[in-house]
Amino acid sequence: MKKFFIGLGIFFVLAGIVFCAADTKDTSARAQALYDAPVVTMQDLEEWKNQDTQQEVVVTQIPLTGDLVSDPRKFLDGQFYYLKVEKWVYQKEEDEDSSGWEKEDGGSYTVRGDHVAAALDDQTELTEDNVRGLEWFDEFYPGGKNGDTRYQIWGLGEDAQLTAVALVGNGEVTVQKPSEGHAYLYFYGTEDDFYQYVEDFVEGDSFLLLIVGWFLAAICFGIAWLLRGHKASGNIFIMCAASVVAQKQAYQQLNDVEKLRFWGLKIAAIPLEIGGFAAIWMHSDSTLWIVVGTVLLIFGVAAWMGSSASDENLEELEEND
Repeated sequence: MKKFFIGLGIFFVLAGIVFCAADTKDTSARAQALYDAPVVTMQDLEEWKNQDTQQEVVVTQIPLTGDLVSDPRKFLDGQFYYLKVEKWVYQKEEDEDSSGWEKEDGGSYTVRGDHVAAALDDQTELTEDNVRGLEWFDEFYPGGKNGDTRYQIWGLGEDAQLTAVALVGNGEVTVQKPSEGHAYLYFYGTEDDFYQYVEDFVEGDSFLLLIVGWFLAAICFGIAWLLRGHKASGNIFIMCAASVVAQKQAYQQLNDVEKLRFWGLKIAAIPLEIGGFAAIWMHSDSTLWIVVGTVLLIFGVAAWMGSSASDENLEELEEND
């Protein structure tokens, strides 16, 4: 049974590599298509729209439509389509290493005009879910630079312009996502900002398949590790339960220092695992965060498995059983 799970783990490792490679080929082709697509400004779009055939283009300099608003707290002057203000408070702890700025949701707020949309498709209202990136405006310190409160301000000003991918021709313009699995329709900034997104995410999202494969492999290898020293009995649950009992008995034989190490590694493994899953789940469109999350998961699994009672004590107990 142990060999079965080792084999299954090797299968998932290889499957993760194969599927990642296959998907990388597809995403690379999609990214190249975006790189090769003509770049069209809003001023020239009408000419492309009246072509007899449809063609995918990257549309730039897309203005916004809708009502403008101002900052109710007056941190920033001017008119905006959308404004996002985050409040940060400096937390001074007894331990200086734990001091730092922390976001305070209670003091953060957003302001948005009515019917805000991109001129390319003014029927679709803009939200943070379909627009990537906001213009950085300013930082405001109510108590001065040495104060313990600051406000960071982003938004879309009255002169903001977006970039998008669209299928144009036959009198129609259809905005579309750059690739499957990406919710964004519009991108703040120029075509250079858009191409940077394509390079970072459209070409890099295949890594998630590799992570899933290797995670399943880690589970299989973990089960195989639990089953070490056991002969196949046909019931994996009984064997795993017997292994857990043997480990519990081995734990009783540890001295105080070894028990301290045992629980230290267990406690360290939990936040590493939670942090790894959170990084991948919350930033699944970022290659960097996927890599960071994977590293955290690997260290978490290593810490958890390294916390077990010594193999010598465990094997001795299993033999006695």
